[in-house]
Amino acid sequence: MNRARLLITFLALALLVASGMIGVLSPFLYKSSIAASTSCPNPNQCGTLRLTLVGDPTTLNQLNASVNQLTGAICVSCWQIITLENSFGLPVLQNGTYNMKASLFSSISSNPSATVWNFTIRPGAKWSDGTPITSADINYTFGLQSGYIAGTGYDFISLLNVVSSVQIVNSSTTEFILNNADAGFGSLLSSQYYFAPVPMHVWQNVKNPGDNLSLGPDVTSGPFYQNSTYTLGSSQLLLVANPYYWDPANVSDILVNFVQNASVAAAQLQAGETDLAMINPSSITSFQGNSMFGLNVEPDRHMLYLEYNITDSPFNDIEFRVALADSINTNAIVQSVYNGEATPGYAAGGLIPPSATMWHNTSDTQYSYNLALAMGNLTSLGFTQSGGKLLYPNGTTAVSFTIYTDTNNTGDLQAAQMVQSDLKALNMSVNVISEPLSTLDEQYTFSRVTSTFGNTNITSQLVVASTSLPIFGLGYIDVRPAYENYFPWSASDLEQPNWILPSNIETEYNSLVANMNSSAGLVLSQLQQSVSDIDGLNAQYLPLIVLAYPDTIWAYSNSTLTGFLAANAALGFDMGSYYLNPAVFSSIHCITAQNCPSYTVTTTSSSTSSSTSSTSSPSKSTTPPNYDILLILAIVVVLVLIAFGTYATRRRRKKQ
Repeated sequence: MNRARLLITFLALALLVASGMIGVLSPFLYKSSIAASTSCPNPNQCGTLRLTLVGDPTTLNQLNASVNQLTGAICVSCWQIITLENSFGLPVLQNGTYNMKASLFSSISSNPSATVWNFTIRPGAKWSDGTPITSADINYTFGLQSGYIAGTGYDFISLLNVVSSVQIVNSSTTEFILNNADAGFGSLLSSQYYFAPVPMHVWQNVKNPGDNLSLGPDVTSGPFYQNSTYTLGSSQLLLVANPYYWDPANVSDILVNFVQNASVAAAQLQAGETDLAMINPSSITSFQGNSMFGLNVEPDRHMLYLEYNITDSPFNDIEFRVALADSINTNAIVQSVYNGEATPGYAAGGLIPPSATMWHNTSDTQYSYNLALAMGNLTSLGFTQSGGKLLYPNGTTAVSFTIYTDTNNTGDLQAAQMVQSDLKALNMSVNVISEPLSTLDEQYTFSRVTSTFGNTNITSQLVVASTSLPIFGLGYIDVRPAYENYFPWSASDLEQPNWILPSNIETEYNSLVANMNSSAGLVLSQLQQSVSDIDGLNAQYLPLIVLAYPDTIWAYSNSTLTGFLAANAALGFDMGSYYLNPAVFSSIHCITAQNCPSYTVTTTSSSTSSSTSSTSSPSKSTTPPNYDILLILAIVVVLVLIAFGTYATRRRRKKQ
């Protein structure tokens, strides 16, 4: 073999080794080239949606995402991600109708006595790993033996007490036999208020599921899933489209940016660093009338309220509660705190906002701002004025209150101060204390046990707070006493002795609730009537005073993506303020095949620099993390083989 032939042999060997190494990488190289391409064969199946959410997720496990352990508040971003990844049985929209397009169950049925319930999975439903979703998964999630929910601290509807047995009827239908009639069981178990079914083949091998943070990779039933692990505190997370979802997403993935407040979200949108964000009311004027952006204002997604212990004097007197309602300018609160983007409390005194059209009572008692009327009610009760102070009927004790409010929501303090000003106009002495929600809960619990906390018993005072709990649109939940749903009362597990007073009205309330839960509640017209009547009682007898129903405001860019909701669409980007609507997100897609954007994921900590989480838009790479190392290694191998071949031919020539 001459030198040339030997050199050619070694070169061929070098190329073979290199091509083999590159061949291993070829699937990733192919994906990378597609991601980096400026064109796309089908614009409805590629591209990245950049979504900005407020607050870092502390967990992505639905079992432990209810409360942010650091602040005591609901982890909103946690649930926003969870609802894009998980399909709930039969979620509800704001107006009270079912969101069938996003539902995992194709049907829910009951026997005439509301004691036996069947839940049937939609045909062909699969998990994101391609495994069929079956009744075994439903039994694992909600059954009595698995230990995933039943018998744990996460089971707030007490399955062990409500359900007698769970039977797998066939691969798609699961039967629940109840201990007592419960016409609301189907709605409760299947709505986003409770939990989404999880894959048994994944979770059955996890010890103590409630301790897991579920930060990915994961197996999900919704339109997206994580194919990598999210690091706590990171400013970005990538959600990949689930190819097995029945309503496939029209983008390849969602790049989620986490920021610390909605003002930063609005700034990102204006700077072209994100495509869709929920913004503050104060930022809406920057987007109105600007053709580069679109807006969708979704009404009544939250509730701001004034609460008190209705069994304590003077709150146990309906006329005093009415006087409070008449003395508060709820329209001014809407304008000042929410820039007009809310429904004022006077427009609906009950707990169900006007946008929940299936359940709201249009005849609710309304309380317009009327100081003269409020003072007249107080005078009729025996209150008097002396020395610029409002005195109790005993003629000596001045009316004095402390309004407690939380620091977790910036608008709550402002609203509390406006209520303070309104009550001072009646010559009441009013102080405002703003504290973290967790502190309020501790104070309430301590006060109920010991009857005092420092110099003030918080349970005999006033609380101004807001909630984003997704109860609107679900009549069975909307009629529950607020202390079972809202902070600080619900966290302490110490309910007030009464919900509505006088006692005959509470009896009527309880009778209506019982009627809802009986088999009569299976008849939609009777159910609606009961819910409407309860809403009417809440408005008339004021177990709490609604100050406002704030809207959520979504703004989006029109530059590269389309399919966003039009202004004031009947649906919403969210279902109850923070449960995102997967059906809506599935419709977003690239405008043209030549303009499908894609972006890299950065690892910037949002806690230190939330405004730099997406400062550039390079092509997204799906290559493995060691790709560069392997490529360099392949080149080195080629060079070594060439050098060795050259050296070997020279030595052979000398021996000749």
